[in-house]
Amino acid sequence: MEAEDVMQHASPNKDASTAAAAQRNDELLDDRWVAESRRRGKARGAQPQTKHLNELNWEVIVVRDNLVNAMCLPGGKIVVFTGLLDHFKTDAEIATVLSHEIGHAIARHLPEMITKGMWFTILQIVILQFIYMPDLINAMSNLLLRLPFSRRMEIEADHIGVMLQASAGFDPRVAPTVYEKLGKIAGNPSALKNYLSTHPSSQKRAELLSRAQVMEEAMQLYREARAGHGTEGFL
Repeated sequence: MEAEDVMQHASPNKDASTAAAAQRNDELLDDRWVAESRRRGKARGAQPQTKHLNELNWEVIVVRDNLVNAMCLPGGKIVVFTGLLDHFKTDAEIATVLSHEIGHAIARHLPEMITKGMWFTILQIVILQFIYMPDLINAMSNLLLRLPFSRRMEIEADHIGVMLQASAGFDPRVAPTVYEKLGKIAGNPSALKNYLSTHPSSQKRAELLSRAQVMEEAMQLYREARAGHGTEGFL
């Protein structure tokens, strides 16, 4: 039984409103937490934890396929499908896509996903000792743990990505329009489908990146890069 099967017995209107509320909660980008984390790090004299990037052999692989997608693989390999390049042709748009994928590598999302996946599995096994309903437990694990976690990783990669592209001299104001365009290509699914997705809605992603505190920081990095000044870092 999949997550969709568990949800189909409830009222559609109630499901949609519940999904929308839950989605708003797990897609909240807490800028205060980011600022506080940076402040504490500076107070301790901490340095950005980027040593894991030193040994990566970055490579962009273009695959001829109509799929509108890109992905980051282990070892610094980024795969871009030509279906995506058919829709995004400017340097700034492509920089948005690549920076997002690099953001996954910077944030160590693949190892984090593997580690959390292991803990989720252990939790499921423990619960099954008391409630032996494997299909229901698996569906609830996906709805309440795996999918929200996946969406949060995408939001984090968006945030890191827009800072990366800005510090590389590409206009960060293009990033929200890229996600809006992706939403139009995908057909802007319902709130319920978004809640059952591994990615946040394109509208929400664009909205989060357009927030004043996020975009102002990105624009500051962009202006420094365009003026020929190096950036000390933003992690």
